[in-house]
Amino acid sequence: MQTSTRHRITTEKCGGWCTTIFRKTQKCIRGPANCELSSWSEWSTCNGKVCTAGHGTQVSFRNKTIKETCGGTCTSTLRKTRNCTKSITRKAVECQLSPWSEWGDCKRTSCQLSGIQTRTRKKTVKEECPGTCKYALHQTKLCTQPRLPCFNGGTYKPNITGCVCMQGYYGVCCLQSSESSDGLGTSEFFKILFYVF
Repeated sequence: MQTSTRHRITTEKCGGWCTTIFRKTQKCIRGPANCELSSWSEWSTCNGKVCTAGHGTQVSFRNKTIKETCGGTCTSTLRKTRNCTKSITRKAVECQLSPWSEWGDCKRTSCQLSGIQTRTRKKTVKEECPGTCKYALHQTKLCTQPRLPCFNGGTYKPNITGCVCMQGYYGVCCLQSSESSDGLGTSEFFKILFYVF
């Protein structure tokens, strides 16, 4: 089938009507007609990147100059690519870093006066082509606090050497759990313990 269309060039007014047919079809008088294509376009600019030694691709296009009709086909490709090399000279880019942050709190995971502090910094410029980043982004150091830490909700009391523990924990720093004790009485888990240096 073949189709023909048309459009309004003026709009009906003052109660007028527009009963005209805008689309009509008819059987193909001739046989199937395949599409016809234009010539290929010039190759596009090579899109090689600086980090791939200039290796990239180029693209060329063509268009239909006559569309397929009456059951015809258009199986030809409209786009093709090829590898290319773009001449680019660029040195490797090394990373750049922000200043170090302030040292964090002295963190302790055991019943000791000593702990660990950490500070960090970030990349402000990432390495490229194929630069490196040999600098550390994290640093740690030992630290010491004047009193022992209290774990599991325990509370430090300045007039004793040790912590007042929450129910279910005991020990100088409240690290021991009553669930893992061996036959100790319940009342023993709530006493205030003294740590002797």
